[in-house]
Amino acid sequence: MKLEHANLTVSSVEKGIHFLKAAFPEFKVRGQGEAGEGANHRKWVHFGTDSTYVSLEELTVPPEPPIRHPYFHPGINHLCFEVENLDEVQERLATAGYPAGPAPKEKFRKRIYVHDHLGNEWEFVEYLSKDPAQRNLYE
Repeated sequence: MKLEHANLTVSSVEKGIHFLKAAFPEFKVRGQGEAGEGANHRKWVHFGTDSTYVSLEELTVPPEPPIRHPYFHPGINHLCFEVENLDEVQERLATAGYPAGPAPKEKFRKRIYVHDHLGNEWEFVEYLSKDPAQRNLYE
């Protein structure tokens, strides 16, 4: 099983692409267009590879001040991508203006957490072992 795609509402498709391109230079626009009518009219883009992508849907109506606080209210707290070289991803994100926050030190994996232009949290993980028992060790 794998996650085929995630669908996010963003204030700007371009800013969403900027963030994801910094993390994943191999991502490209797979498809794009417009959908809906009236107040529901929006621009959308599928940005990723041939096998996985992130769907970005641009807001058409300015949002109310956020009332949801991750980790305190129901909803998605973050999305996590497994990467082959975390240091390279972290450097690209920092160069693009998305510095990583503090991350736990672990024996068999490295992780970072980064916030995009909307304050969404993204996790990136590099496993340092192929052994599932070690990869899934929770100390």
